[in-house]
Amino acid sequence: MHSFISRFSALVPRRVVGMLVAGLAGYLACVWYTSKVNPQTKLGLESSRIKTTWSARMGATGKPKYVFFGGSSCGFSIDAASLWRKHGLPAVNLGLSADMGTTVLTKYAFDHVRAGDTLVMALEPRLLEEIGEPPMFGIQFSTLSHRLDWLDPVGGGPPFSRLEAFLNLRPGGYNLMTMLGKVAARRPLYRYTIQDFDEAGWTRTQVRRPLAGAMLPPNALTHEVRRYLLALQEWCRDHHVRLVYSLPWGYVPTDQAPSFRKASAGFLLCILEFMPALKDPSLGARSNPGEFADTPIHLTEESARVRTELIAQQLASNAVWTADELSQLARSH
Repeated sequence: MHSFISRFSALVPRRVVGMLVAGLAGYLACVWYTSKVNPQTKLGLESSRIKTTWSARMGATGKPKYVFFGGSSCGFSIDAASLWRKHGLPAVNLGLSADMGTTVLTKYAFDHVRAGDTLVMALEPRLLEEIGEPPMFGIQFSTLSHRLDWLDPVGGGPPFSRLEAFLNLRPGGYNLMTMLGKVAARRPLYRYTIQDFDEAGWTRTQVRRPLAGAMLPPNALTHEVRRYLLALQEWCRDHHVRLVYSLPWGYVPTDQAPSFRKASAGFLLCILEFMPALKDPSLGARSNPGEFADTPIHLTEESARVRTELIAQQLASNAVWTADELSQLARSH
């Protein structure tokens, strides 16, 4: 062994060895920070465990489940425990941070549905437009969950580089500077904590902030979005899973509500090519700022309960939009 080390030292300069050791130490420090310190990553992993535990509990009922997935608007909107206890609907709220990206959120949801279940797509419309390679947070979440397959495109295609996945465990300069600034200002490192999640993964917050209006839904679907939706439709058909869409609620000032609903109708009309859409008469436009917490798509606890009740009615009665209804609303002035 000593002779091997001697020969290695003779062939490789000590400076190079030092750089390699320093690089490895730096990488391991990044992995430790991302998995053990970064509050966003820690919260994502902890909340995922809560949601997974509840999903298993609902699966054990022996009844078909309703599995909701999407970004944080989904997490704040669906009281899955109430759907189960009050309405007898085994429901799972898989809403996680939109920063994970559409691919990771979708693949994560696939793990929680079985034949006979209903997959309720509650993705924010604008999040669909960002379909593509997963962002850094989605890469970190998948890698630390030991599920690199969540990074691969929905419907197949070139797999995401495993080497790039591991390299993305570094926190990034922006994250580090933000954390240092919060420490210096003695502010909380992250707005949300695990105490904001109930036993079923529904998210609440006491934070209230001034609201800007929610973003208009897109008026057309790009080629990449259509390809994703087609792959999602085919996956659900192959696995005998029913697929429906639920348009998130957003704060929209009263004077902007008519144009927002018109745009929503046009967006849902595009969605109908791939799946039914639950019939929410408000078309996602809510003009009472008191219904929202810290963003224009995060519902307060009270308004989330209202929305959950309405969704229970929509699911029980299979209330979905027709193409004729949406076409008329999209043409309205």
